[in-house]
Amino acid sequence: MLTFLILIFFSLPVLGYQSDWQELAHSKTWLRLYQYQKTWSGNYESSSINSEFFFTQNVEASPMQEFQAAIKLFKDRYAKIGALKVHPQCAFPARFSFIKKHLDISFPNIHCPQLDNWLKHLSMKEVRVVYAGRYPKNPASIFGHTFLRFPKNENENYLLGDDLLSYSVAFLAAVDPRDDKLSYTLKGMTGQYPGYFNIKPLYENVSMYANAESRDLWEYRLNLTEEEVEFFSLILWEFSQNTGFRYYFFDENCSYYLVKILEILREDIELSIHDLFFLPSESLKLLEENFGATLVHTRASIEKKTRYLVDQMNSSQTKNFLEARKNKEFLNTLNDRLVLDALLEYWKKENYLSNTKLSEKRKPLYETTLAKRASLKKTSPHYPYQGLVKTDPLNGHGPRKLKLQFRDDDNWFFSAGLGFHNREDDFEGFSEASYIDYLNFKLRYDKDKEKTVFETLDIVEIYSYDDFTQAFPFYSWNLKISYQKYCEKCLYRDKNFLHLKAGGGFASLGEENNWLISLMGNIQNFYHVDRGFLYPSLEIFVKKILKSARISFLASTELYHHSGFDHWASEVSLIKHNLKNIDLGLHYGHDSYKKDESISLFLKTYF
Repeated sequence: MLTFLILIFFSLPVLGYQSDWQELAHSKTWLRLYQYQKTWSGNYESSSINSEFFFTQNVEASPMQEFQAAIKLFKDRYAKIGALKVHPQCAFPARFSFIKKHLDISFPNIHCPQLDNWLKHLSMKEVRVVYAGRYPKNPASIFGHTFLRFPKNENENYLLGDDLLSYSVAFLAAVDPRDDKLSYTLKGMTGQYPGYFNIKPLYENVSMYANAESRDLWEYRLNLTEEEVEFFSLILWEFSQNTGFRYYFFDENCSYYLVKILEILREDIELSIHDLFFLPSESLKLLEENFGATLVHTRASIEKKTRYLVDQMNSSQTKNFLEARKNKEFLNTLNDRLVLDALLEYWKKENYLSNTKLSEKRKPLYETTLAKRASLKKTSPHYPYQGLVKTDPLNGHGPRKLKLQFRDDDNWFFSAGLGFHNREDDFEGFSEASYIDYLNFKLRYDKDKEKTVFETLDIVEIYSYDDFTQAFPFYSWNLKISYQKYCEKCLYRDKNFLHLKAGGGFASLGEENNWLISLMGNIQNFYHVDRGFLYPSLEIFVKKILKSARISFLASTELYHHSGFDHWASEVSLIKHNLKNIDLGLHYGHDSYKKDESISLFLKTYF
C-alpha cells in the first residue's frame, strides 16, 4: 500500500504536464500553426503539402505527436530540421515562442543568423492588406487579388515612393509555364498547382498589378499590437520557408491563406469562410470586422494615370501624343512636358506588358521618350493621381443575392445567386468597367397553373468594358452561358437548352464612374425542336447613376434576326439602392419574339 501511494505521489507532476500539453496541443493557436482541420472521423489533418513542415516528418502526424516532438527537438542542441536544415528553434520560431510562453521548460540558447538577417531586412513595423482590382483577362484574377505589405516606418512619403522599397507577401500558385490556358484554368480549379508564400519588394507587385495589368490598388492598415506584429513575422518565416498548400482559384486562393495565417494571431476569432467561392473583396470585410482594417492609401493604375494626362490635353497636344507614339523623328521635336509625361506613362505600361522586351520598332520610341523627358530638366507637377480611384471595395454589397419580382400579369418570380456583381446591382464600391455574375437561378410562380416552374440558370455572365477613345482604342467584350426553359409563346416551342452568347464592341465610360454607354455585336445560339443555329445580334446599353440619390437608370435594346424575322427586345429599369441593404426597382420589358411585354416591381437584398 505504501509503495502504491509513493508511485501516485511521484506520478502527479507527470500527469499534470500531460494534461497541460494535451490542452496546448489542441489549442487554436497550435492547430492553426499547422493548418490542422478536424475531419469527419474526429482526427486532425493538416493542409500542408510538405513533410519538412512537421517535426515528425509525417504530414499525417497528430497535434499531440507534433507537440511532443517539438519539445524534444527544441531541447536538442544539435538537431537540424525544416527545409533549411537549421536548428528547430530557428526553423519554427513561432512554435518555439508559443511553447516558451505557456510552459516553464528550460531550452538551450540557440543563435539563428538566417532568421535574424531575414527579420532585419523585412523590418516589419505593421501589417497592411493591399487589394488589387478585378482583372477579367486572367481566370485566376477575375475576382481581384490581395497581398500583404509591411511598412518600414510610420512616416512613408508616397510621393517619393518610400513605400515601394518595403516588402510584401502574396500567396501564389506555382504554375507550369508549359500549360496552355485551358490546362491552366482546369488545374487551378481542381487544386493541381501548389501554392507558396512569395515575399518580394512592393515595387514588383506594383509593376505587375498597377502597371502591367492596369489594376487599381487599395491599401488598408490592420490594427495589430506590437506583440502581434512580432509574432506574425515569425509565423510568416515558418510558412514561407517550410511549406506550401494546394491552390484553388475559387476558394483556397490568394486571399484564403493570407486570412488563415492572420487568424493565428487571435484565438477568439474565426475568419474562415466555408463557401464555394472565397472572394478577395469579401476577405477585406472579414479583416475590417476582426482587425479594424481601414483604408489609408490608393494607387491608380498606370493606364488610369495616362488617360488622366491625355484628358488634360487640348486637341493639338492630343494629336502630338498620338503622332509621337509611332514617329521617332516627330518625338525628337517635342518639348511639351504634359505630352512627354503622358508618353512616359504609356511606354512604361507597354514595357511592363512585354516583360521589358519591347520590339525593335518600339524600344527606340521608349528610349527616346526617356531621353527627351530628361532633357527638359523640369520636374513634373504633383498630378492628383490619388483622387483618380473613386471607389472603396469595403463599401461594396455582399456577393450573394435574393430577388423577388411581381409582374403585372400576376406572375411572381424568385431568383437567387451566389454572386458577384451584375449591371443592375448597387454600384457602391464597384467599378462600372467590369461586371461578373455566376450561378444565378430564377423560378416563376405561374398563377394560372398554380405551380412554380423553372425559368433560367445563369452559369456565368461577364461584361468587361474599356473606355474607347482615339488615344486608347480598346474594345469591350461580353460572355454569357445559361440554361434556359423553353418558351411557350414563341414561334417555335423551344426545348430547354444551353444558351451561349459572346460578343465585342465599343463603350464610353463617365469620368466620375457615373454613366456608361456601350454598343456590342453578339453571336448566340438557339435550339428549336427541329433545328439549332447561331444568329447575330446588336445590343445597345445605357446606364446612368445618380450617386447622391443612390439611383440607377438602365436601358438596353437588342436587335436580332431570328426564325426568318427581325426581332427586338428592350428593358428599362429604375432602381433605388441601399434602403437598409435592400434595392427597390421598377422594370419594363418587351420581347417581340417571345410576344411578351410587362411591367414589374422587384426587391433585392444582398448578403
